Amino acid sequence: MYFTLAGALAKRGIAAAGIETYGLLWDSLTAVDQLPCPLCFTYADKRSPLHPLPAKAGKQPMRCEACQATFYSRSPG
Repeated sequence: MYFTLAGALAKRGIAAAGIETYGLLWDSLTAVDQLPCPLCFTYADKRSPLHPLPAKAGKQPMRCEACQATFYSRSPG
């Protein structure tokens, strides 16, 4: 999922340093932490959580509760 979220930042023109900062946050997450939205984190320094949506057509969507951005990654398996 990280590559999907980092790719979303790159598509929006975020510099490599911003993507790397999100990567550092990603690396610090534990199993009990909620996955933060890359857009909210990068643009507003917020850790708005992403919530999984039902899988659809082999994709696992996740939506931010704050900005409502939806990200799609391949479903595991």
